[in-house]
Amino acid sequence: MSSGLIWPADKLNALRLGRRPVAEVQASRPDRVDGGKEFLCNAVGEAFGRIGTERIVLPPFTPEGKPTVEAVNGTIKKTLFAGMPGYTHAPTLRGGKPVDPDQPLLHFESFVALVRDWVHWWNHEHTIRSLDGQTPAQAWNADTTPIETIAPDDLHTYTLERHGAPLTINNSGVRWRKKNYIADWMHGLAREKVTLRYLPEHDRRIELYDPRTHRHLGPAFMANQATPEQTRALTRARRCEADRLRAQLKKAEKNRRVRYAAATEPAPPQPLDALPEEQALEHLRDLDGFDLTAQALPGHIPLPAPADEWTRPEPPNSADTCDQKIIEALEQEPRVLLLDEVQWLGQTALEYFRSLWGDEEQRAAVSLVGSAK
Repeated sequence: MSSGLIWPADKLNALRLGRRPVAEVQASRPDRVDGGKEFLCNAVGEAFGRIGTERIVLPPFTPEGKPTVEAVNGTIKKTLFAGMPGYTHAPTLRGGKPVDPDQPLLHFESFVALVRDWVHWWNHEHTIRSLDGQTPAQAWNADTTPIETIAPDDLHTYTLERHGAPLTINNSGVRWRKKNYIADWMHGLAREKVTLRYLPEHDRRIELYDPRTHRHLGPAFMANQATPEQTRALTRARRCEADRLRAQLKKAEKNRRVRYAAATEPAPPQPLDALPEEQALEHLRDLDGFDLTAQALPGHIPLPAPADEWTRPEPPNSADTCDQKIIEALEQEPRVLLLDEVQWLGQTALEYFRSLWGDEEQRAAVSLVGSAK
């Protein structure tokens, strides 16, 4: 199966369609993939392992590791995407402004149709010099490598990842990843155990199986899905939040820069950004410089209110009141106050403990334990 003869994801598509060259089963070669989640999932890893193909994950930003695919990607960017309205890498005016900001953009359906037309042109009309002037489709059809077609029933779980423990069907369907999945065929199967498989990065639909016989029971779909209006509103809100944070980050990066005066003699750097004290305090307040609670986790659980029968401590109003509270606590019954590491205590602390021990009316004994510094 020569890479480049089919549209870039030829290997992945062949795995999903169940078509593989017999020659590759006997003498396979490594396959290089990028960091895309669809290639790094366990299902694709198992599929590569079954046909004896080693999966080599390329490091980030190394397109030269898979030049054929990247060449096709670069070609479609230059020959198709560059001429579309709203192209990100199109030439801009001074300041980064687009040449035609009012140019109408394509609808997604129109964009997909244009890409499909380009793929057909690339595979069936475009000739490649390295293929002796043939189109990719002609080179593919001329390849005499026998193709083994796998039965669809054997491929049902081929590219689906398996959830670990069996799940239980309840009144709300099957609960998975904090979502409920339900189907008509679940009626009358409450409390039955099922095994779940899913397509990576696609959580709208799952497939359920009998954990004992591995028989496919049927698909289940996410319940209570958000409406298209809610999804669009959420997308707009996320975009606005991202724009706000991006602008705030840009402003913060600009404000944190410190400019220094030019120097012709060795001397400490002299910053040029001088601020009045009132303005500096105002900026600190705007940045929550005095509010450490703003750094706390917002989702913490507050402690419950104390019960009425609990004894609530009364905070002392002064240092003398605090001392009296300690003395009264020590006088309630004979006690021994043991102090360790007293070599680190200063004279004031030792005098304080001495006052607790020296009064004959107090029955508290103070034991000092320490060592030489």
